Amino acid sequence: MIKETAPSFSELFEQFKQSIRGHEGGAIVSFTGIVRADPRSPGTTSVQTTGIEIEAIEGISSAALQDIATGIEQRPGIIKVTIVHLTGTFKLGEPMVHVFVCAAHRSEAFKALEDCVNLYKQKTPLWKKELYSDGSTKWISH
Repeated sequence: MIKETAPSFSELFEQFKQSIRGHEGGAIVSFTGIVRADPRSPGTTSVQTTGIEIEAIEGISSAALQDIATGIEQRPGIIKVTIVHLTGTFKLGEPMVHVFVCAAHRSEAFKALEDCVNLYKQKTPLWKKELYSDGSTKWISH
C-alpha cells in the first residue's frame, strides 16, 4: 500500500500481527528502508544529500505492491506479507518503506523478505528525487 503518512513502526508491526490469522507463524521479519546520504551526490564534496522526495501513481503503485505481496504469499510456508511505501518528502534517516513477512519458519521468512524488497524496487512505479544542500535536485532510479 502507498501512504502519505504512516503510523510508527511499532503501530505498523502491531497492525501486521493483528492481521495474521491462526497460529502457524513461527517468524515475523521486517525491513525498514530509510533515507541515506548518497556518496554520488553531484558536484563537489561540499554538496550533500539532505533528503528525498517520493512520488507514486495513486492506485497503480498500491496495486503493484499488493500484487507482489499476494505473489509471495502463495509460496509454501508464507502466511502474510505487507508492504507499506510512503510518499512525500523525507529527511536523512527517516523511514520511507516498511515490509513485514510472517512465515512458518525463519528461513522462509527471510528469503521472502529479500524477494519482496527486490521485487518492489524493480516493479513498483515510484519516482525518487534526491534533494541536495546546494538546492539542486536529481531524479534517481528506484
